Amino acid sequence: STIIGFLCFLGGLKQIGAQNASIISTFEPLYTIILAWLLIGETISLQQIGGGLIIMSGVVVLNLKTGRRQTAAAGGQAEQVKKRH
Repeated sequence: STIIGFLCFLGGLKQIGAQNASIISTFEPLYTIILAWLLIGETISLQQIGGGLIIMSGVVVLNLKTGRRQTAAAGGQAEQVKKRH
């Protein structure tokens, strides 16, 4: 069963790319806490809530940095096109 999960992971990685997969995998601890609460009635502590907020904040920061890099790259490409014409 482990190999099936690993193959599914590799297939998903191929579909969405390494950068997006790393951002999604950052949420795994948060998903685990929520599923444990829903499925087996685990209690969620204040520390776990705080950890979840830190995880979500990190993902927001990563997305903001990625967006800036993509915008800068697009701007650089536009400048190159203007220079050619």
